[in-house]
Amino acid sequence: MSSDNLDKKERRKLIKEILDSTKIFEHSTIKSKLKELGHEVSQPTISRDIKHLEYIKGSEGYYVKGKSEFLQKQEELLDTIFYSKDVDIFFNIINEETVTFKICKGYEATLANLLYEVFKEVIIGTIPGIGTVLVLTESKENAQKVYDYFESDELEISS
Repeated sequence: MSSDNLDKKERRKLIKEILDSTKIFEHSTIKSKLKELGHEVSQPTISRDIKHLEYIKGSEGYYVKGKSEFLQKQEELLDTIFYSKDVDIFFNIINEETVTFKICKGYEATLANLLYEVFKEVIIGTIPGIGTVLVLTESKENAQKVYDYFESDELEISS
C-alpha cells in the first residue's frame, strides 16, 4: 500500500498504535515500522503527526503521551492570573468570533501572550489594549472553546 492510499486519520492511528505498543526513541523507527506495513511516510509528516497526537519525549528519551512542560507551565500561569484576587477579568463573546477580556492595567501583554500560547490551535491572535485583551478566532466554535475554558470548573484544554 502506498502513502497515497493512507489518509491522515489512518496514518495517525497507526502512529499512535506504534507509539503505544513500543518504546520509540526516534522518528526513523516509526518510519521503518510504517514502511514494514507498506506505507511510505516522510519524517516531517511523522513529526507533525506526533505533535498533533500530543506525544512528547519523556525523561527516559522515548515518546510518551502528554503535554509539553512548556504548555503545562503556560496553562498554570494563565490559571494563576485568571484566578488571582488582584486581577479582575470579565469576558463575553462579541461578533461570534471574538472573546474580550477586561483585566487590571499592567497585565494585558502577559495575558495576551499566555492566551496565545495556550490556545494557539484555536485562535488567530491576541490584541492587548489598555485594560483589555481581544482574542480573535476563525469561528464561533473556537471562540466558544476559549470562553468555555474559563467557565468550566476543570481548567483543561482539549482540541
